[in-house]
Amino acid sequence: MIDQTSQFFAILTNVGAAKQANADALGVAWTISKMGVGDANGADPVPDPAQTQLINEQRRAPLNQLRVDDSNSAIIIAEQVIPAEVGGWWIREIGLYDADDDLVAIANCAPSFKPLLAQGSGRTQIVRINLLVSNASNIELKIDPSVVLASRDYVDRIRLGILGELATRIINVNKSRALTTKEMGLVLIDASAADLVVQLPYANSKLGTRDVVVRRTDNQGTRLVIKAGGTDRLKFHTHLNPDGYPFLVLMGAGDWWHLRSDAKGSWWPIGRYDSTPLGRPVMETTVEFPPGGYGAPNGPLLVRAEWPWLWDHAQTSAMTVSEAARAGNEGGWTIGDGKVTFRAPEIRGEMLRVLDESRGVDGSRLAGSWQDGTWIRTTAQEWSGSDLSEGVFAIGTAFASDDGRISNGGPGGQMPPGARPPSGATDFDPTVTDNTIRGSAGLDTVNPVNNWIRFRPRNIAYPARLKMI
Repeated sequence: MIDQTSQFFAILTNVGAAKQANADALGVAWTISKMGVGDANGADPVPDPAQTQLINEQRRAPLNQLRVDDSNSAIIIAEQVIPAEVGGWWIREIGLYDADDDLVAIANCAPSFKPLLAQGSGRTQIVRINLLVSNASNIELKIDPSVVLASRDYVDRIRLGILGELATRIINVNKSRALTTKEMGLVLIDASAADLVVQLPYANSKLGTRDVVVRRTDNQGTRLVIKAGGTDRLKFHTHLNPDGYPFLVLMGAGDWWHLRSDAKGSWWPIGRYDSTPLGRPVMETTVEFPPGGYGAPNGPLLVRAEWPWLWDHAQTSAMTVSEAARAGNEGGWTIGDGKVTFRAPEIRGEMLRVLDESRGVDGSRLAGSWQDGTWIRTTAQEWSGSDLSEGVFAIGTAFASDDGRISNGGPGGQMPPGARPPSGATDFDPTVTDNTIRGSAGLDTVNPVNNWIRFRPRNIAYPARLKMI
């Protein structure tokens, strides 16, 4: 008979104890996957380690969670949620089963009737076992999320697992070192004194799915590298490299990345300070460099191993030339020395133009190629432009490096849309577009004049920056 002197406890069965010892000795995972409940045929059971089955099992189903107790690492907590539509019996005995369907732990509990929903008193019931083990590190949770229900506690723990560390744990780093598994949270890094390398924990099954935010706090020009451990990879810019990259860099005070481990050797970006596409030039309203991965578009010579994602971008850009062919193609990339280095675009002081791409407005241009402005001579000259002849010539203005010309062949010839005479009153009459001014030309050897000016539109100069990560 159950009363105030009754004792309730959970123990490993003999089979469970043997499997625990084997897992500890070999360092292999031991998977506990299911929980069974029974009514013990109405008796008040006492757990027996020799048991291989419950006295009278009523239900067996997958666990909804198995975790180590927060306050005691030698205790594992197993939980199952029984839905409202299941029941009609008492719960007096509880068992845990491993992946081989062996009964590995058994417990008794105060009798609890689990009603059916059809009885008018249905309820969802949580059954939980706290089990003392010799070593919890080799016990692995095995659940199928499609067939289990989650308790509120479980959902809260999942939520806190993602957000709780970030909300409550702050780690300060000011030297090169590896982060531990207990340092997942908000990691504030000061690299003002020197270049730093901060290594993330291994993204293996022991770490599981964990989140970390790495944030730079200083605005010095030192190099701050966030490195994955061993062969792990950071899965960013996977459009360039599906395997990802072994490290990333934080550039500027306030630059941050939110990363999540997948327990399979990868860290996945969840968010970052600035997600502007790689390699894009942007305009700024400050001469200061913004955080988020920006450099100057001043044609720097870079090391491929230090900027592997940017080198991959350059190789796929169709804008890469040799160093020898750089003149006239400064807006593109070069292969550097062909082995170790590469060069980024130089666009300072230039006006950017949309590439023609077969439209026919500005044809025969390569992406990233340089083009001179249109030059106009400031004085009229004989139309031949020879500067060497004397006589009567048509007088006009010389030009160079034009975008295009309309050739007028006489009355009714071509002219620009909306062309108007000097008065501007009406459209220009095409029947008189062949009129010219003629005059005598002679060489002026005393006061020669040959001034050329480059035309440009009215403009404002803003600092440009290049997205480097």
